[in-house]
Amino acid sequence: MKFIVCTINKRVYDNLLELKEDYSTAFNEMFDHLTNQPYESIPRKYFKLVQYRAWEYKLPAFHRIYCKIYLADREKRVVIYHAGCHPNEGVPQPPGDESIEWTHVYFL
Repeated sequence: MKFIVCTINKRVYDNLLELKEDYSTAFNEMFDHLTNQPYESIPRKYFKLVQYRAWEYKLPAFHRIYCKIYLADREKRVVIYHAGCHPNEGVPQPPGDESIEWTHVYFL
């Protein structure tokens, strides 16, 4: 079973669509990887964060996506909680599991 890729809110969804338009090849590679094998690291490109239970994917021009992987019931989801330029203040903290409004996520 493949993973469903979604975003935590509309702002992240819109940012992701901009990245898709600007970097279509890299975006498609990222999407394919997250859909099929999100637990598999790619050296210097996709890796598990040390400080959080989350993952970082590097796109061109210092753009990043940060995501968490969920295995709930029969659904496997990769939830992107940040998409865009690498934040100056450091790695963004992922949302708490209980704070995710599953009925309000945006699917890719």
